[in-house]
Amino acid sequence: MQTKPLKLPLVVFSYSMFFSTGHFEPEAFNAWYKRNGLERPFHIYFVLHIVFWLLFVGVFFGFCVWFLPLKLQYPVLVSLGIITVAECICTIYTVSVDPQDTNVILKKQPRNIHYIKHLGVPVIDQETHICQVCNVKVGTQTKHCKPCNKCVEVFDHHCELLSTCIGRKNYHTFLGILVLGNLALLSFGASGLYGFSLYFYNHQDFLTQLEAFSIPQEAAKGTAAGLFLYSCLCIGFLGGLLNLLIFHLRICYIGMTTIAYLDSRHARGPPLWHINTKEYRKSQKEIEKYA
Repeated sequence: MQTKPLKLPLVVFSYSMFFSTGHFEPEAFNAWYKRNGLERPFHIYFVLHIVFWLLFVGVFFGFCVWFLPLKLQYPVLVSLGIITVAECICTIYTVSVDPQDTNVILKKQPRNIHYIKHLGVPVIDQETHICQVCNVKVGTQTKHCKPCNKCVEVFDHHCELLSTCIGRKNYHTFLGILVLGNLALLSFGASGLYGFSLYFYNHQDFLTQLEAFSIPQEAAKGTAAGLFLYSCLCIGFLGGLLNLLIFHLRICYIGMTTIAYLDSRHARGPPLWHINTKEYRKSQKEIEKYA
């Protein structure tokens, strides 16, 4: 019987369909893997991430920055321009690189297209470390990502915001996105709040700036409200992104991956800030020694 072509959705709201074999024919799905975040399916969070990023950047460079004092406008434009371009480069690299395990790429083994996935059951055999889809023995920190259907070297997590896996090959640029994103959002939010404050403390300058944009004075209150809303959005996203950055800086210091931490917490391990770094690193060396 001929296998039907694999038809993947363009956008998904959940990855639940990929965690077991029920939604796709095993032969068709196991022959496929997602090379990077530029291939379908895209998570809805990735789409929203792009939309909000364009919104924040567009409003800042097109509107908010011009409310700053004249002597600050061009230094801020240049510095934020560099940060935004650097963040864009990190994002493109992180999304476009294939984080697949090097052993799998080099050995070019035929994939086991008949493997049946089960919810909650790892694809990689926990004793032999052989992936039952990729047919290759992999490292202890390699995981088979079910949504991408491939083994990822030093797997950290599957990022829904970037619609790709984060592993050894793109983790550093992922951290770069977090650092640069925090700097950008902080600056965007601060510039919006400054423009909003002008409405109350230097109303004439506020109206002069509106005139430069051909905005009627009657719309001054609505414009100020828009600047305030923009700032609130930036600060809200900044809070979430800063929390994520602190988490990743902490696990980097420990020498831990996100998935290892989540597995530890699931097994009732200590919270993030109570982990003994020295003991954890020692235990990892022992695991690698006998793997």
